[in-house]
Amino acid sequence: MALVDARMPRMDGVELITRLAAKHPAVAAIVLSTFDEDEYIFGALRGGAVGYLLKDCSPDELVAAVLRASRGETVLSSPVAARLVANLRRTPARGAFSGEDLLSGRELEVARMVAAGAANREIATRLHITEGTVKNHVSSVLRKLGLRDRTQLALRLTERRS
Repeated sequence: MALVDARMPRMDGVELITRLAAKHPAVAAIVLSTFDEDEYIFGALRGGAVGYLLKDCSPDELVAAVLRASRGETVLSSPVAARLVANLRRTPARGAFSGEDLLSGRELEVARMVAAGAANREIATRLHITEGTVKNHVSSVLRKLGLRDRTQLALRLTERRS
């Protein structure tokens, strides 16, 4: 078993879990973190984590999760499970636009709002996040999709709908 934090000084938890799963697949990794952001949750699970718990879980919940994970079960705290279900419900079927599978649920939300012409402040207000977080998501989306700017992003999303 490995309990891993999502954010660590020299290497983030997602990278550690990905390396751990590749080199030591028998080690079950659970993320124990204060961060319930899509990027961490889905990155860790894609990387090979068998669970994701928030640090506000009780000691009894943590012990039970470790025991379940050691038996091969997946363990998710209730808020994380809710985010996972919400993400599945809001994400359209694959193929909606090229590159969709590269984006987290939150990045996809932000990308769609950019395509609809929303400004960073408006996106931040609607999603209850800071403008800085919106800027980070937009930058990440542009990088992942190999685009130069918001205009290219908007065109990419709207041309796939028509």
